[in-house]
Amino acid sequence: MISSLVIGNTSIDILNDSTEQLGGSVAYISNLLVKADQNVTVISSFGRDYPTEIFDPSIKSIFSLSKVTTKFKVSYKDLLREMSLVSRADHLDLRFLKRKKIHDDVIFFVPILDEINILDTKDILRNNKDVFSASIPQGWIRNFNQRKIKIDFSLLSEFPFFDLIFFSHEEITSAKIDLSILLKLSKILVITHGDKGSTIFSSNKTINIPAHKAKVIDSIGAGDVYAGIFIDVYLKTKNLEKAGKAASKISSKSTEISGLEGLKNYLKI
Repeated sequence: MISSLVIGNTSIDILNDSTEQLGGSVAYISNLLVKADQNVTVISSFGRDYPTEIFDPSIKSIFSLSKVTTKFKVSYKDLLREMSLVSRADHLDLRFLKRKKIHDDVIFFVPILDEINILDTKDILRNNKDVFSASIPQGWIRNFNQRKIKIDFSLLSEFPFFDLIFFSHEEITSAKIDLSILLKLSKILVITHGDKGSTIFSSNKTINIPAHKAKVIDSIGAGDVYAGIFIDVYLKTKNLEKAGKAASKISSKSTEISGLEGLKNYLKI
């Protein structure tokens, strides 16, 4: 059985200035990996307003209590998501991981802001070179000056080197970042294109994965679903195309329901 360690803070998204929706890559991905029969440990921080029961009871949790949960206001303009910061949870103290050997098969870093220190991440990976490493590094490319979230790739040169890394087409185009730079960050690069599918880059091939049609109700979290399914299938099959097709199918399906709670009961992996 595959064992995974998922690290990152949860979030609450405030939609249209009113509806609050539980989220955070760490919550989506850990629940998906448990459904895929993995042993999962989560390291996260959030306030009392984020219910711990959103995590499957079989997940091993290392939670720290923050005064507040990270919250974003989310709206859409011309189909592009706009976000502003309402509150932020505490940074994660990962010093204990720097001093120990990780026995999980995979370690997945999924920051939503700057709660994971990049230098700590480098040290952890340097001391655990035999552990498969993956990241959705969206928190490291989010600049929240004056509360408005903007994509900022200025820390890119400081990123650790991963086995697998995920970016969205929206992130790349909004920052006008060159693809050749992203290819240096990992052995496998995956770029998701929303309803236009995804592209997988590895050392010797480029694979285009088509999208699946869906009656979209809520696309928030679809990228997290894609990443969780992709890494599970890839670790089990070592086949990039199979991983991409499975991730595309299930992430598309996930947009037909709203929110994390619905996702837990809806997806069949």
